[in-house]
Amino acid sequence: MEKNTVNTSLIDSTAIKIIKNHYNFCHLHAMLEKIQHISVENLIVGSSYGLYGIIESLFQNGALNLSMHNQDIYYDFLAVKQAVKNAYTKPKRCFILLGYYALGQDLSSQSRLGHTLIKQIYYPLYRDSHNLDLSEYFDIWKWADVYQTFDCPDNAILELKETIDYFIWQQGSYFNSHCERGTSMSEKLNGILWDKCQPSLRTQLAQERADSHNKLIHYETSICENKQLLDKLMLYLSSQEIQPIIVIPPFSDEYNHFILPAYHEQILNVLEKMPYDIHYIDFNHYKIWSSLDFFDADHLSQQGAIRLSALLNDTFILNQ
Repeated sequence: MEKNTVNTSLIDSTAIKIIKNHYNFCHLHAMLEKIQHISVENLIVGSSYGLYGIIESLFQNGALNLSMHNQDIYYDFLAVKQAVKNAYTKPKRCFILLGYYALGQDLSSQSRLGHTLIKQIYYPLYRDSHNLDLSEYFDIWKWADVYQTFDCPDNAILELKETIDYFIWQQGSYFNSHCERGTSMSEKLNGILWDKCQPSLRTQLAQERADSHNKLIHYETSICENKQLLDKLMLYLSSQEIQPIIVIPPFSDEYNHFILPAYHEQILNVLEKMPYDIHYIDFNHYKIWSSLDFFDADHLSQQGAIRLSALLNDTFILNQ
């Protein structure tokens, strides 16, 4: 391929290739850049629950979402610190969306998927591999042949970053026409909405999902570390005069039937021992959700996300 110093069409085609194949990295990078240029009062972090459960546009005075699939408390903390460091104006609130099992989760020590995510997303973003002994990491620019394609790769990388960031910003949210809602359950649901799915299949999928989360209660080392990390995150937010708001999003009745009862009080007991002003809400205590609000066993549909976002805005922003 002929090398180019500045070639708009080549920049655009390379950017599209990167976004298509590494959307999650691109999205987080773009959000960390975006907060340098706009004022937002509300930060949002969490795992996929933060992606599926939040509609940023429904938050008064702006919201920036740094949630990501499988993201654990350690990388929630790094995302918050980087966002506050980058922020054009300091946020007032931080919504932290957690699953019941969150204290047992550690991407760096528990799964091959976690190691892949650290190599491809978190280490390139934060230069931090947590407990993972990382001998190499993913270089997205090398993957895209930037060093071989362009005469001035450093300039090309700057242009690519700007092009990718602008594209992501224009979408408005993680889910859009270029990235539709989908989870590991989507294939098993075969395109059928959760509300229309046979009860027996809903029960089966919910049990499988809950069982995978229930196993994390045995990871005592991770639980101990995450308790300390959560305390440090609360301390950090308090020191920055940012209100911490811990949110347990709603899950389907089927999922809640199988998730360990011991989880229900675990995070609350930890938070009650902390000497900080922390707001906490578990939406599973409110019998206001229907099967129409769920995309699968433990993720919200678009309708559910609108409802949850409106409730969070009304409860913690408008009424404060």
